[in-house]
Amino acid sequence: MTLDLDKLKSLATPQRKEWEPGMRWDGETGYVTTAPISSEEGAPTSEVWNHVLDEFGLDPARYVIDGPVRQSAWTVPGHGLQRSYRARIVERPERRFDIEDLLDTIWADGEYPDNPGAEWRTIQIGDTHLAKGSLDGGGTDKLIARWQSSVTEALNLGGHYEGVHLAFLGDLIEGEVSQGGANIAGNDLTLTESLRVARHLVSWTVQEALKVGNEVIVSAVGGNHGQTTRVQNRPHTDNHDIDVVSAVQQAFELSGLDERITWYYPEDGTNHVVYEVGGTVFASTHGHTFKGGPVAGAAKWWSGMCASNRPAAAAQVLMAGHFHQPVIQNFTSDKWICFGGALETQSTWIHEQNGTTSKQGMLTYVTRDGEPFEFSIV
Repeated sequence: MTLDLDKLKSLATPQRKEWEPGMRWDGETGYVTTAPISSEEGAPTSEVWNHVLDEFGLDPARYVIDGPVRQSAWTVPGHGLQRSYRARIVERPERRFDIEDLLDTIWADGEYPDNPGAEWRTIQIGDTHLAKGSLDGGGTDKLIARWQSSVTEALNLGGHYEGVHLAFLGDLIEGEVSQGGANIAGNDLTLTESLRVARHLVSWTVQEALKVGNEVIVSAVGGNHGQTTRVQNRPHTDNHDIDVVSAVQQAFELSGLDERITWYYPEDGTNHVVYEVGGTVFASTHGHTFKGGPVAGAAKWWSGMCASNRPAAAAQVLMAGHFHQPVIQNFTSDKWICFGGALETQSTWIHEQNGTTSKQGMLTYVTRDGEPFEFSIV
């Protein structure tokens, strides 16, 4: 068959079909596509996205852009480079909470058995992610209930103690820096509200511990969700998690209720703290300090601390969070690695990556003479 080049040349060139603006919404999720935007205008700002949503009949107060934005670019003769943007839209989580009512639910009195004991009760409290919305595996009302039930159950396990050790291991709040701030859309509390709730819960927890312990030791380290910003590097101690606990300490000191409480925090430039609890030496940090998985990363970090004779070398128990999975590892004959769990139903982000879930709750155990025992997830 012979091709007639003259006829082929005379055929009309079909007009290029560009990416047309539009919206698709199925009642739960969907996509919105902008009209062409000149390259000089740049990517749409949040105000522009709100205007686009409004144009397609979606109330920006109810719907929000979620996740990465896809773009398409092409050249138009006489108009230069044009771009169009396509983004996923989701319904904003319903703000169902009156913050004062939410705080009132925290202050219910708990009763505990009065049996004398010589042990220290440790409760590892981390990855509570207050303000994480229900679509992301949380729901602040549920997280508060789980926090309180976990603490109450832990303090009920053995009656009265020589002391209670409360280790706050970071990520107490969901914060607003994860995923470049994209997680904000799923939060069901503002940042200031989540900090208020966290301070109330920490204060309640300390007061409950005082009911069953002759002494209470409190420590706090900063988690990655507690970071104040990721725009630039900040000191490890510039962290909402540490600020929450230190604010509670100040309240106890001002009220004169701190006589039986000792508080520990990392020194400037560090994100771990080492201290003694009833004859047992603890090292406390958040798991994002480690490189690698929980046990392998913690073991490498601790080995390095031991090799360089850092204070953590003296610890008998290394506590951490971050991985949302309870893990207990007898590192050496006299050293233990203890990762706590999380309170959420699941981390939707982690679950979508690999399907991982874990048991909800806090890790608690008893220590005597440098050895932990009677481990429980409560």
